[in-house]
Amino acid sequence: MGAVTTLAGGLLGGAISFLLSRQQIKDAERQRNEAASRERTRRSEDRRFTAYADFFSLARSYRNGIRPLSRPAENELNVERLNDTAARTDAASSLVFLVVEDQGTYDACRDVVLAIAACQELVRNPAARRDVTLGREANEQVARALRQFQAAARDELAVQGVERSRIVARYESSPGETALPTAEAP
Repeated sequence: MGAVTTLAGGLLGGAISFLLSRQQIKDAERQRNEAASRERTRRSEDRRFTAYADFFSLARSYRNGIRPLSRPAENELNVERLNDTAARTDAASSLVFLVVEDQGTYDACRDVVLAIAACQELVRNPAARRDVTLGREANEQVARALRQFQAAARDELAVQGVERSRIVARYESSPGETALPTAEAP
């Protein structure tokens, strides 16, 4: 009887030990899966942040390059550089479209690309680019699209700080620059 009790105790102890180790294995696997998921999320955010920052920087360079369109003296305009920057911005948008995870950011990036493409039509037409009104409208269209992209990317990546309304608002003027009149609806 003592041997049976010892054997039953051993079996019961072994079963409990097996169940506990099985539970520990499941817990460890769950923790590894959670850690892997967090790492994938972090890498995805890093890729998106890098793609968005590269695209935004190029698009902002383009926007800075078209500023002379809104002033009477267009001789400051470097058409070759603008063509190059527009092409590089378009190429950078491809990576944005690959990694984007939010419809708002996708739409905002698309709007920037379309605004730059529309502005390029003006840049490539020497007669049209002498029209300061067209230059101001193109400049504002690119600037507005950039502000929307910046706000959408910040929302997607949950960047804290400046409120969205402040980013998308049209500032009256920057130092050394006059405010552009807003177009009236017909």
